[in-house]
Amino acid sequence: MDLPIALKNLDILSIGNNKFEREEPITKYLRNFKKLQVLNVAGNPFTEDTNSDYEKNIVIGLSPQLKYLNYEFIDDELRK
Repeated sequence: MDLPIALKNLDILSIGNNKFEREEPITKYLRNFKKLQVLNVAGNPFTEDTNSDYEKNIVIGLSPQLKYLNYEFIDDELRK
């Protein structure tokens, strides 16, 4: 995927409080953002499912560059 120059350097993205039902499409697309360090997805429907491992899936999918998810530091325990 060829991203526009402005997006190649994106390091903070907030897409919280939208209507995303699943984290998989988000993670798949955002893998192209090699400098992304902060991602907010809080408030989307998939974040409200108590049986979901969305945090782990996003961290694994976007490691190692992602440092914060929903404005909370990603510690080593979540990275495992």
